[in-house]
Amino acid sequence: MPVAPTFAAQLRLLAETAGARRAVVFNGETLSYAELETQCLRFAAALDAAGIEPGARVAALLPNGIEWLVAYLGTAASGRVFVGLNTWFTGPDLAYVLGKCEAQLLVATGRFRSHDYDAAIREALGPGAAVGATVSSDALPALRSIVAVGETAAATATWADFLASGNGAGPRYQAGPDDPALIVYTSGSTGLPKGVPLLHQALLCNGEYIGDRQHVSAGDRLWLCSPLFFSYGCANALMVTLAHGCTLLLQDVFEPAAAAGLLEAEAATVYYATTNMTYALRDELAARPRRLTLRTGTAIGTPAQLRTAMELAPRICNIYGMTETYGNCAVTDAGDPAEVRLTTQGRPLPGHTITIVDPETGRELGTGELGEIRVGGLVTPGYWNDPERTASSFDAAGRLRTGDLGRLDAAGRVVWESRLGDLIKTAGVNVSAAEVERVLEQDGRIRQVYVVGIPDETRGENIAAAVQPADDQLTAGDVVEFARARLASYKVPRLVELRPAGDFPVTSTGKVSRRDLARQLAERHAGASR
Repeated sequence: MPVAPTFAAQLRLLAETAGARRAVVFNGETLSYAELETQCLRFAAALDAAGIEPGARVAALLPNGIEWLVAYLGTAASGRVFVGLNTWFTGPDLAYVLGKCEAQLLVATGRFRSHDYDAAIREALGPGAAVGATVSSDALPALRSIVAVGETAAATATWADFLASGNGAGPRYQAGPDDPALIVYTSGSTGLPKGVPLLHQALLCNGEYIGDRQHVSAGDRLWLCSPLFFSYGCANALMVTLAHGCTLLLQDVFEPAAAAGLLEAEAATVYYATTNMTYALRDELAARPRRLTLRTGTAIGTPAQLRTAMELAPRICNIYGMTETYGNCAVTDAGDPAEVRLTTQGRPLPGHTITIVDPETGRELGTGELGEIRVGGLVTPGYWNDPERTASSFDAAGRLRTGDLGRLDAAGRVVWESRLGDLIKTAGVNVSAAEVERVLEQDGRIRQVYVVGIPDETRGENIAAAVQPADDQLTAGDVVEFARARLASYKVPRLVELRPAGDFPVTSTGKVSRRDLARQLAERHAGASR
């Protein structure tokens, strides 16, 4: 269905046309679209009562749940800007992001699983801070209020009391189509988190386009267990749900048996998951079969990883994009042949332009030529409160410098190769880490593999592979032998280390940190060579 230009208008449209339909299912609790709009308007009215200014930032330090959705949508619908905080953030991370975005209100829980958010919040507030009817903090002078979801030591109001403070009135403010709805703080393997603002209409339109490629309709049930604070959740899965009026099946903790049970009980049809979830679900279903009805969804990874996802959802779509491009800027069509969905990331979505350029000269390249992927059209207007990073991240034509290496095939589909920084220079030759990974993952004895370069005095860099075995009998020699039969000799890893699943270093956003992995391998195997 056509989407409205703002979150407030889209919530109103859904309440009017699909009010009784389930919007979200979470831990046994269900909200219809009419109930979701009511909750969001209550939150918006409470922001008015708290004196939170139009355009001000409202942050949330919460796991997936109803409160996260209501805080996000209620904030954006009322003309404020939502900031979903990474639940792996430490005190210094919180202090940096809350200070950088100048958040006026924080919604938080005190503890989730092993995370002590009370301690992190106290550290972020700094010495001498006080929390009473309002917040007083020299470190975070913009912060006025902390709303507690569950038990939280430092709070100015509970969630229930905060919602009641608006007295049920409608919000006084509304956003425009080109106003920011949220800021996603994202980071790679280096540097401080960068704030990526995303705009109302572009978020909703892109959600419509992503869902169209998956053939999503109002009757679908979309499963998500990945964190909502990632753009995969807040700018992709949730926007697909709102744009198409389907039902979001939400979980906050991934446990394979519980996930499989929900997928079966709710007859889930749309699958949103990371590679590690896919492998864990596959193993769970092999041990305890379930009757699943998954049809489509999104996934990213090597052909071997996509093929595993297709075992669960046969018409799953391959995707390309990043937070700056509203989550996805290219998606395969669910009706494409499997080979297309395994080996390409599909054509650009409406509103996006994708160009391949020579990363050194900026010269546009032709069909099939390998270069840097640059994206124009529906991209972030720039990094929040960071003009220097904004200036360096866009070229003279206004296109985002993605830092990704890829090409466009004859049909105009994106074919992602690797990160530019993941090229390994060994003995004067460039080797794509992604290419080596794709080949090694064809070995059924390998669950996942990460290839990096480590320093070598004579060769510049050696190729090293950290492998999680799927077969306990696998040896490092087996991996090398498999590679030698399929790769040029200079692409064969000179170092292979077998690791269990939990022994891969991760970033604050939960991704495997190639930089830290390369450092670990270099330190553990200093002087080793083949």
